[in-house]
This record gives sequence, C-alpha cells and structure tokens, in this order.
Amino acid sequence: MYSHNQCHFLLVFSVLFVTFTKSVISQSSYSDEEVSNLSPTNQTKTNQNIPTLPLINYGKKSYYIGTVFKGNFFQSEQFCRYHGMNLVSIMSKEENDFLRQKINEQEESSQRFWTSGTRIPDNVKWIWFTTGKSLTYLSWDEGQPNNAAKDDECVMMQIKNKQLKWYNRGCWEDYNFMCEVTWKDCRTTSTSDNRKNIRSQIDVRYGQ
Repeated sequence: MYSHNQCHFLLVFSVLFVTFTKSVISQSSYSDEEVSNLSPTNQTKTNQNIPTLPLINYGKKSYYIGTVFKGNFFQSEQFCRYHGMNLVSIMSKEENDFLRQKINEQEESSQRFWTSGTRIPDNVKWIWFTTGKSLTYLSWDEGQPNNAAKDDECVMMQIKNKQLKWYNRGCWEDYNFMCEVTWKDCRTTSTSDNRKNIRSQIDVRYGQ
C-alpha cells in the first residue's frame, strides 16, 4: 500500500502529465512517421504490453537503452509509456553496474540518460516517480545532488571514471533515456507459452 505522501505525489504527477501532454507531443524530437514505425503491439494473455524495442534482460526486468532520440524528462517518460514501459528505476549496485556494462558494450559511454528519479513536487525528497518510493541505493557523483539551480529536479546518469554516476539536472534539458519494464510472475499453466509468445515478438538480447 502507498503511504499518504506517495499517493499525494502520484496524484500531483498525474496532473502534471495531463498538463504537459500537448507540450510533450509538440516538442518531440522525433517525427510522427518515426513514431508510427515503433507502434506498440497487441497484449498477451498476461495482459501486459509487449515493448516493440530491442531489450536487454536482467532479473525480472527488461531495459531499452535509448540512443536514437533525445528528449526532456517528460518526453522521455512519454516515449517509454508509449511502448508499455517507464523510465528506469535503479534499485541496487548490481543493477547499476549491469547497466554501466551494457552502456559500454554499446559504445555509448559518453551519453547521458534520463532515469525516473525526481524530487517533484516538493523539491526536497528524491524518489522514483513510477512508484513514489524513496531512492534507497544511491550512485551520486561527488558534490551531487546539488542545489545550484532550484529547478534541477530530475536525475540523469552518465559514465564517469568507469562508474555509472547520477546527477540532478533540469527536467527540461534534452538527454537520451533508458526505459524498463518489470515482468510479473504468471503462476498459471500458460506461463511457458506466454514467454515463448513474448520472445517471438521482440528482439531480446540477454544479459550475461
């Protein structure tokens, strides 16, 4: 169950998304034709959207490392949601190290990626907005997060000195982004069939 503060945050963020929808669409850094080529697929028996993007697996999560398009925090989340995903929420050092490895493998170590970390709406508490939960594992770079600008309310990550470090930045800045989806356990006899169906419809590159 969500706490009162978490519910308050989710309500406020939902209002923000409604407010920014037109802006997100009009400011998108990708064309309507490009988006149409990445349209979502049908749902499986698990009633989960299957992302139509090349994915990398880790545990119960699959990730899309977005290096084709750039957008602000809200545009990036909009893109992820369009494909049945959300901006990434990093829960452990192991997960952070895994993503660093995959970014390096794609030779994208110089890129900056949005995560779902934010301190909207109170400008104080850092949380993952997809859940409203506080950041527990942290990988801030030295001197981060800072208060150089009060509107630096969103979390970007970048490889520095061979480590994947986090930085607070203005939510309207344009960066690449990383999406994730968490697969739920399906405790039915059709689990195996569902997984085969998923794997037959998306290009999955499995992590080591």
